[in-house]
Amino acid sequence: MASRGKATDMTTSWNTRQDEDPLVGVRTYADIDLALKGHQGTGGVPQFAAGAEAAYAWAMGRSGRSPVTGTDDAEHIPELSLLTAEVDASVVRLDDPTLEAGTRDFVRGVHDALAWICGYSDQPA
Repeated sequence: MASRGKATDMTTSWNTRQDEDPLVGVRTYADIDLALKGHQGTGGVPQFAAGAEAAYAWAMGRSGRSPVTGTDDAEHIPELSLLTAEVDASVVRLDDPTLEAGTRDFVRGVHDALAWICGYSDQPA
């Protein structure tokens, strides 16, 4: 019985630890913050980087407008349904053959970052 109590205690500690770090989509806020910090200043295509950074900031509630649709909700971290709607909007934009190259790179950055946040991808942008 004593070892059973220990297992319960370990489970409780683990759940408490997880509850302290809120989820954004399927990722923790801390994981997204690390992805954002790790992404900044890494070089690459500047418009792609700007799109990814805009997506991370918006998903964390640091930006009032979503990066593709311009949805305005400055007071909250977006729910999964709003995050996935923004991914869908980015797919629609990327399918537009008239989209300029710089804008396409920005939208691709948004897409890749939000796809990771929503669990559609295993790698951050």
